[in-house]
Amino acid sequence: TKDAVYSTVGTLVMGAITTVRSMKEHPELNFRELPVTIGQLSDQPFRFKKPSANDVSEFKSNVFDKFIDAVVNNLESRFPHIPVLEAFSMFNPTTVPEDQAERNDHCKDELQMLVERFTAVLPDATEAASEYSVLKNTIHQDLGLQKTSTTVLMEKVAGPLKEAMPNLRLLAAVGLLLPTSTADCERGFSTLKRATRTPGQPRGVIDSLLDDQELEQEGGGEVLLTDKRIISLIII
Repeated sequence: TKDAVYSTVGTLVMGAITTVRSMKEHPELNFRELPVTIGQLSDQPFRFKKPSANDVSEFKSNVFDKFIDAVVNNLESRFPHIPVLEAFSMFNPTTVPEDQAERNDHCKDELQMLVERFTAVLPDATEAASEYSVLKNTIHQDLGLQKTSTTVLMEKVAGPLKEAMPNLRLLAAVGLLLPTSTADCERGFSTLKRATRTPGQPRGVIDSLLDDQELEQEGGGEVLLTDKRIISLIII
């Protein structure tokens, strides 16, 4: 998806953790193919010692279970603030209620959570609630905004609407920087794969360095394109 779907992060992460844990809690489902696999290995023309029941038990406790625990710990450590991440769903324009009373209370808790989390960087946290009320009413009156995506709305708040909503602008900017999927990364890698470099026809700084390095090395010179130099050029 190209849209930032914050409301499903907790469900997906907890679902993944539950699924992984079940592999440890219900070993019979994951080890039922083991005898078949071992039998196939035993038929191969190489020396293979068929493991005993004790060997299988030791493998489960010393390797398999520890691997499952490590995966679960990794998932939990990567997403320590799921409620805060889900709170960015307050920028989803499709969920703004029609009823005025419901609209007034819509996502008040989510906004408060984000304000408390990022209050240090907000110009005036006390104005965030009034800014959000204006945003919700604007969405309610604008059919175009109602049909847009969360990402597009956040881009508008962080861009064209930033003067009118300085606090929401910073919250929207933070939300846009938090990846809710690997889609953007994968698109970037795909783009890099499609791009080809023609010597002598550089597309940017890195390609220019590659051309310079080739010429330098042909003359016995030093390697110019080091990791340190690349980082210094990218992070300005």
